[in-house]
Amino acid sequence: MLRHSWSVWTTPELADEAAAHFERELLDPLRGVEGCTATMTVRRPTGSREDPYEVRLTSMWTSQAALRAALGDDWRPPELTPDEARLVLRVALKAEVDDPEARAAAAERARAEERRRQAEFHD
Repeated sequence: MLRHSWSVWTTPELADEAAAHFERELLDPLRGVEGCTATMTVRRPTGSREDPYEVRLTSMWTSQAALRAALGDDWRPPELTPDEARLVLRVALKAEVDDPEARAAAAERARAEERRRQAEFHD
């Protein structure tokens, strides 16, 4: 399972409007796409004066192949229209893709390498 997410930062006054807009424009079209198992929007205050409110848009995917089929190879947020630009202070420059299976495989490779080193050290 993969998690694909990106964030926009906005003001508290525009957070609901920004969340509704990006959910409608970006997440709604993904619902029902093969391989997309869930979508969600989270709004939260950050405590920062520069970026006071974060709107995080997330979609869950069965595989990288499904994600690529839907979004292509460029997983970054799309270019903002002028109307969208008025809703945000900043946009995450790079989408975040979390692949727990790949992370677990990498951790197992690291453990195997550490076991190999330990065995060499003790021989």
